[in-house]
Amino acid sequence: MAQASLLLRQKAKEYNIDIDESTALWAVRVCKRMLEGYLSLLKLSHEKVIPGIDRMEEELLAIKNFFEDLRGSSDGDFLMKEGYIRSIIEIVNVARKAYIKISVILAQSKAKKNAEDIQKQEDKAAGKEVIARYLEDISQYLFEYQDIIEQVLTCFGSKV
Repeated sequence: MAQASLLLRQKAKEYNIDIDESTALWAVRVCKRMLEGYLSLLKLSHEKVIPGIDRMEEELLAIKNFFEDLRGSSDGDFLMKEGYIRSIIEIVNVARKAYIKISVILAQSKAKKNAEDIQKQEDKAAGKEVIARYLEDISQYLFEYQDIIEQVLTCFGSKV
């Protein structure tokens, strides 16, 4: 039986999802809602994503871990058979890609912040170029991350 993390339980309360039903079912619903939220935010504004990127990384880790636990379990088999999800293996693989991508984005965003701090202290034009490069990289990574999230959402069935 797959175990849902405390973070997923908190999100279930936030989304008003009943946790009295099967853990696997409510957790799958929570994961899908979280991913849909990321996608909405990414489509709205990359600038709004960056300040919460560390939280997004933490949440994505919980999603990835849940589906890794679900893989090969009777709950996972049930969810696939009943049409709640199409492929646990694909969700796990794509969630891993998303987690790696978000970790890179987080590292880039921290490096950008450090460059901004250095620029403030030294007020050098070179710092502006470095910051611009980080922003360009982060933006590109966020577009790639958006594509990955869209890909993982296709793995959920219509019943979720």
